[in-house]
Amino acid sequence: MRRSGSPTHRSRLFRKYVIVLVVLVGGMLAASGLIEGYFSYFENRAALVAIQSAKAAGAAARIEQFVKDVERQLRDGPQAAPTGAVTVEQRRSDFLRLLRLTPAVTEVSYLDSTGHEQVHVSRLGLNVARLQEDYSREARFTEARSGRTYFSPVYFRAESEPYMTLGVAERGPNPGVTVAEANLKFIWDVVSGIEIGKAGYAYVVDPRGQLVAHPDISLVLQKSDLSALPQVREALRASRPPAQESDEATIAPNFEGRQVLITHAEILAPGWIVLVEQPLEEVFAPLYASLLRSALLLAVGLTLAVLASLLLARKMVAPIRALQAGAAQIGAGALDHRIGLKTGDELETLSHEFDRMAARLQESYTGLEQKVDERTRDLAEAVNEVDRQRLDLAEWNKNLEARVERQVDELQRLGRLRRFLAPQIAELVVASGDEALLESHRREIAVVYCGLRGFTAFSETADPEDVMATLRQFHAAMGELVFRFGGTLERFAGEGLVVFFNDPVPCPDPSARAVRMALAMRERADEQAGTWRQRGYPLAFVAGVAVGYATLGTIGFEGRLDYAAVGGVTNQAAALCAHAEAGQILVSQRVYGAVQGVHAENAGGVGEGQPSAAYRVLGLGPHIPEPTLPSPLSPREREVASLIARGLTNRRIAEELVITERTVAAHIEHVMTKLDFGSRTQIGVWAAENGLLESGPEAKTPPRERPH
Repeated sequence: MRRSGSPTHRSRLFRKYVIVLVVLVGGMLAASGLIEGYFSYFENRAALVAIQSAKAAGAAARIEQFVKDVERQLRDGPQAAPTGAVTVEQRRSDFLRLLRLTPAVTEVSYLDSTGHEQVHVSRLGLNVARLQEDYSREARFTEARSGRTYFSPVYFRAESEPYMTLGVAERGPNPGVTVAEANLKFIWDVVSGIEIGKAGYAYVVDPRGQLVAHPDISLVLQKSDLSALPQVREALRASRPPAQESDEATIAPNFEGRQVLITHAEILAPGWIVLVEQPLEEVFAPLYASLLRSALLLAVGLTLAVLASLLLARKMVAPIRALQAGAAQIGAGALDHRIGLKTGDELETLSHEFDRMAARLQESYTGLEQKVDERTRDLAEAVNEVDRQRLDLAEWNKNLEARVERQVDELQRLGRLRRFLAPQIAELVVASGDEALLESHRREIAVVYCGLRGFTAFSETADPEDVMATLRQFHAAMGELVFRFGGTLERFAGEGLVVFFNDPVPCPDPSARAVRMALAMRERADEQAGTWRQRGYPLAFVAGVAVGYATLGTIGFEGRLDYAAVGGVTNQAAALCAHAEAGQILVSQRVYGAVQGVHAENAGGVGEGQPSAAYRVLGLGPHIPEPTLPSPLSPREREVASLIARGLTNRRIAEELVITERTVAAHIEHVMTKLDFGSRTQIGVWAAENGLLESGPEAKTPPRERPH
């Protein structure tokens, strides 16, 4: 029995439907069309290039002959006689004869050996010589006397027609020069008479690429510059070595943007170039027609091949349908069905393969249901396991979202409070979880109103940059002291600051804190005053301190809130500051009485109506205690310190606190800055010494400060 899929059957079927119908018919027609198109392209191009080259050479020869005729007429004038033997009248007569014989010449003049004009004859103007005009330095005189004929660049007279100036020197020693102006309209007649197909044309350019002649005279009158066209640049470059014409052709866009075939020829005398162009669609029209014929033949051949294949397919319809029906029954589940074709070709082999496949499927179907049941049970168990893991993940995400929400809320509260509270006080308020301290209430507070005496005059005379730099330096120094003494920065008042104590976090000695902070500010300002004096800034620190009751709370609107004190105590502090002289700190009667050991002297009354007593502070006694501040670490920073003491890495700490490693690193940096540490080991030792290791990261009792 012959094996299924044997090479004999495959080869026979391939020869019938692929080689004979496709390659033999379509391939031969396509190859014939391509070969014909290939040779037609080169033959048509060679013929057109030869024609265009001949046209360009003929036009160049006629134009060059025109120029040579004008040059010969100038040479065959009175200069044939000795220079001294020709009179002015004889020259004028000869020049008039030259104008009659050469219509292209419109003006003729004679320049003597010194470059002065002696005779002038014109068709367009008066025949009057400009005796005072000196042309000895112009090219028309110098180049002609050097022995060469002078050809000027093309120019336009009265913006109407192109002209060119020629200069020819006389024979003999110390010669004069005959200068003629020639109308180049003849060249336009030459290029207009050249016919290249239906849309081809010729034009002339000078060595600069300026258009000299074109069938469309308006382009010449517009003084069109074609030097940017690639074919013009190539022609000018190729014309530098001696060459009369060129059989080379190029394809490039013309000044209208159309692709054209270009040939050129050089006019030697003035160095002009004749270019002949023909649109590509006209050049290759015969080639396109040939390709169209080949395409039609290919279409006809393919149509015949398709018809032949349809005729052959009719003989295969019955066995193919039988094969299709049998395959459909097997696919529907009738695995005991057998096709059994007897065609003697590949279809019979294919039907045998279907029969063998049905038999194998029937054998394997017996155990298939059992395997499906086993896989279904495994899949159900896997689905149950996935559901359990999904529930666990949902619960974990729920807890994580709650913790993240709490931490974000904590950070937002801390950001709001840090705008007007010292960092450690703001963290203390957030750690307590009670922002009721910021609600409107009434309390006794100590207010410090400080500023710079002489700042108004300084700001009116100094540069704005110097004013702002001085303000930033002063505010940075004063702000550091406000936070160090635990004050609440209410606002910036121009160059000054308004700070109060005993709110929102109460403190036992608000007046002493206020006086001590004002003295520290004066000392810090005195350090900066030396630099100010060197720069010529007449600035000095002043401050006023008052104590009394005020209403405190948040003021403003949504998106811009401030914590402020409202009451007479702030006005009293401002009045004391305004009354203080340079370098003075004035305190009210109540502050003077509340601060023990303060050294002060009576400064008189301050205020309008009923002035209140004021005292000028000189210093403090040594027995006044330092203000005690809250713990320098926030609860989160204490948690991080305790976990470092337990030996956890940044990654383990982030997992423990459900924050990012970047946040852990930021907390560690803040701890080292506040405690003046240089390594994680110092943080761990400090946490162990202060009981954080035993109490754990959730401890709420503030540890004692690091001893200095």
